[in-house]
Amino acid sequence: MDINDKEMEDDWDGQAIPLLNATTFAAVYLNRRKDSVGTLYYAIHSLTAGVEEPYQTPDQYRDAAMYVPPAVTWILLAGKWIYELCTHDMNCEDGASLQQWAFWKKRFGEIAKTQGLQGEIKDHAWRAAFKMGEIESQIE
Repeated sequence: MDINDKEMEDDWDGQAIPLLNATTFAAVYLNRRKDSVGTLYYAIHSLTAGVEEPYQTPDQYRDAAMYVPPAVTWILLAGKWIYELCTHDMNCEDGASLQQWAFWKKRFGEIAKTQGLQGEIKDHAWRAAFKMGEIESQIE
C-alpha cells in the first residue's frame, strides 16, 4: 500500500465518528421539534446511503462501517416520527412512504445477515430492523 493510499484510507475512516455525531444531533433535534420537516431530507439521505447499496466487497464493507450506523441512529432516535411521516402521502416526493419504510426495514434485515461485514455493523442493522417492527406495532 502506498503512503498516499494509507492517508486517504485514514481520512475516510476518520469521518465515521463525526458523521455519526452529526447524525445523532440531527435525529435528536428532529425527534424533539416535530415541526422540523426540512430535517427529514437528512434522515432520508442517511437511510438511503446506509441501506440501498449492496455490501459484498471489502470496499463496500468499509462503506457499511461509515453509513450503516448513522442510518440506524435515525431509526433508533427518530424512527417513530419518520414512520408517522411515511404514513402521510404529502411526503412521497421526499422519499418518505410506507413502501420506502418497508424497503428500509427489509434491507436492514438483509444487512444483518450479510457475510463479511463486521459483527458490530450487523448488530446495528438488526437493532434497526427490530425497532422498525416495534414502531409499526405501536402505531398500528
